[in-house]
Amino acid sequence: MVNLRSVYIFFSQIQCVSIGSNGDFQFEVDVLKENPNCEVHTFDCTSTNTTVPRDNIHFHGWCLG
Repeated sequence: MVNLRSVYIFFSQIQCVSIGSNGDFQFEVDVLKENPNCEVHTFDCTSTNTTVPRDNIHFHGWCLG
């Protein structure tokens, strides 16, 4: 038997990728205001500010491209 709650949780999770924060996480915070279940991954190899304001924002100091 399928646990419908688990299926709902799986499909209700949203992933967001942000490229180039420059140490400013306002975009990510705004995304989470609209989508509280979202998980945000921010990629920026030039930023020295790696302290994120929320638990579901994940900073990666990697260059893309």
